[in-house]
Amino acid sequence: MIARVMGVVVAAWCVVSSASAQAPSAAPDSAHVRRDAERAQERFERIRIQELPWVWDGGSSGSCDERVGRFCLTFDDADDEPWTPPPETERVQEARDTLLARLRDAAARVRGDWWISGQLVRYLVEDGRVDEARDAARRCSAERWWCLALETFALHAGERFAEAEPVYDSALALMPAQVHDAWSDLSLLLPREARREFQHLHGAERDRITRRFWWLADPLYLVPGNERRTEHASRLVMNRLQERAWSPERTRWGDDLKELLLRYGWPSGWQHVRRSGAYALDRSGSITRYGDAWAFLPPLDDARHPERISEDGWRLDSTSARTGYAPPYVERFDSVAYQVALFRRGDSVLVIGVLALPRDDAATVRFASGSPGARRRVSGWRTGEPVQAALFIRGDSGDAMVSVRDSVDRPRAVLRARVAPVPSVVSLEAFSAAGRQAVRVRFALDASRVAGPGVALSDVLLLDDVPPGGVSPTLDDVLPLARAGTLVHAGERIALYWELYRDREQPAPVSVEVSVWEARAGFGRRLARALHLAGAPYRTQLEWDERSGAGPVWRRALALQLGQLREGSYIVRVRARLPDGRVVERSRELQVRE
Repeated sequence: MIARVMGVVVAAWCVVSSASAQAPSAAPDSAHVRRDAERAQERFERIRIQELPWVWDGGSSGSCDERVGRFCLTFDDADDEPWTPPPETERVQEARDTLLARLRDAAARVRGDWWISGQLVRYLVEDGRVDEARDAARRCSAERWWCLALETFALHAGERFAEAEPVYDSALALMPAQVHDAWSDLSLLLPREARREFQHLHGAERDRITRRFWWLADPLYLVPGNERRTEHASRLVMNRLQERAWSPERTRWGDDLKELLLRYGWPSGWQHVRRSGAYALDRSGSITRYGDAWAFLPPLDDARHPERISEDGWRLDSTSARTGYAPPYVERFDSVAYQVALFRRGDSVLVIGVLALPRDDAATVRFASGSPGARRRVSGWRTGEPVQAALFIRGDSGDAMVSVRDSVDRPRAVLRARVAPVPSVVSLEAFSAAGRQAVRVRFALDASRVAGPGVALSDVLLLDDVPPGGVSPTLDDVLPLARAGTLVHAGERIALYWELYRDREQPAPVSVEVSVWEARAGFGRRLARALHLAGAPYRTQLEWDERSGAGPVWRRALALQLGQLREGSYIVRVRARLPDGRVVERSRELQVRE
């Protein structure tokens, strides 16, 4: 997790204000009520600070992985256990109850004060009373956009994401232009180069890329609503509330704290620092801790050019992730084996997605916020848990989506959807609500590559074996044998299935070639070659003439025995040459493990 270490003692804390956060001039009695509410909030946070747990030497390595303004970010070691905040003391709980009573009284006496309304909703949410928080937001009589933002905050905290998003949209529509621009700005979420690129965008182009950025950031399309977007809205609400409030940070709220909040969310807890050695008497430092999370925000280039999203380029456990978020409904995002293949069907394209569920024995879980790249070995998905699997395909506008869902009670899900032959983004997902576990892969898909008219080959679909029907099966025949993923073991028998599409019936023979060659050897094989202990890279091919089948579509299945292959990456290619000289081909990469 991420620990932020404060090495500077702040002896006095000054309440600061912001032009964007100040309310219009209030009557003297209203101002008095506001000051009393601010003092009550300060007293509560002072008590919280006094009750924080202690840790020696900051609990970190002492080095900074990144500096943000006044603060030093350090990342826990990959093998560290997740930090869990201790339960609140009884004194803190009683102090919060007192604060909430004061805030309710103040809200009843001053009905249009944005700060009082906001703090009441905030501390109700913090206390787990999300339904009361939503009711308080609906009773809010400050500016309408702010009350809607508070309702978004409460709905998101209650995991009612599908309800929260349209409320947030309404808040954005009613915001003053300056506030809307600030709340729509992605700059702090982006690395330096991408930030400059985003700041040069304007008007409709900026709005289009921002919309695409957020629908790509949605953790699971299987879960209604876009919880990553409403999480960002909630962080913006907290930032506005903190501009004029006390917090356990014990220092003025500023741009650096805003950046940390927008990137990592509200902290999971704080600790006092008890220093050793020469600094034994300095007891004023503190640590702010953030929990494990995943990198759901896409690179800006993916939002600008979704057709470039590669199958292995956008990782939830990216070590360079600038932000993190942990959906409350899931504890694990597992790596996943999958296969996607395209087949022509008239004027549309049939997309086949095969998705494996983690085995019952073990799975590697990767966390991408606090400990970038950290891995823990945990048990796999338990047999018998209800699992929803889905294939989602949406155009680059993000508005239209084709989705197919299935309840999975087997080791893999086979999903199919018919789409228009246009560039799209595909998301293969599986989610166990009972087990609080999920898998997901998301990448660009160019469905036009097999679209007609004209001669074309379908994608090569990997199978466990040739189906009993022989070498000319239908797609329905082979789908039960479709492999989830492209990882195979040396010596294993697999099969290929493909379809050849022609613009007219041509009974003349078609020359077919299937070849396999080594694209990248494993480390041991490369070392053996360097020492002249191994021969040249593997390559083989098989050729024949197809003389049967006069229809416009030829279907073929072919078994392969991988006994001679060693560990590494291999390319399997199917090539067809027609009598008029036209050549079409399709290939797929295999990962062979010994």
